[in-house]
Amino acid sequence: MPKITEFHHEERRKEILRRCVECFAKKGFHQTSMRDLGKELGMSLGGLYVYFKSKEEMIEAFIELDRALAKTIFNGATPEMTFWQGIEKMVEISNLAMEQPSARVSCVLWAQINAEAMINPKVMQLVAEYYQYAADQLTKWIRAGQNRGELRDDFDPAVLAKSLISVSDGLIFWGMLNPQEEVENHLSLLLRLIHDSLGAKAKPHRKREKGGKP
Repeated sequence: MPKITEFHHEERRKEILRRCVECFAKKGFHQTSMRDLGKELGMSLGGLYVYFKSKEEMIEAFIELDRALAKTIFNGATPEMTFWQGIEKMVEISNLAMEQPSARVSCVLWAQINAEAMINPKVMQLVAEYYQYAADQLTKWIRAGQNRGELRDDFDPAVLAKSLISVSDGLIFWGMLNPQEEVENHLSLLLRLIHDSLGAKAKPHRKREKGGKP
């Protein structure tokens, strides 16, 4: 396929994906068929299949776009930054992304994807791979902070990474349900709690002896 044709094909594919994402967010992934999508786009079913073979393939393309955004967020934390400066930069880039007009549609679809993952093994695999990527990247940054002496080293960085991702996702959905609240305030409090409890100057927690005093 000539490059110019490949370019037009890819651009058309992105536009179709954008329209399908909006449809999924509106009607639900499970409730929307390929035929529904073709009708929404004014395309024949065969024409739609030229660009996407299934709804799962659309979800895979959507998640890949989000992975690219995640890469941009993690790359915002450059090596010369401290752990705390890097986290603040990641939050700043995330907030800018959330201000985009398409952000709410993306969040709604992610809620649909997570629900679909519970009953669709293929979608579950895609979601698991995405979150594992995010967890791996954040784990590296946390471990680097430990190595630089900016964080305590008596906790598992992978556990903190997964906890941060879980809480961040929860805050995003909370913001969708309560748009009048500033999610940034909740996130600032979370980061302060982490700083106070896991910062290098914090005293390690003493383990409670079995049957004894702490």
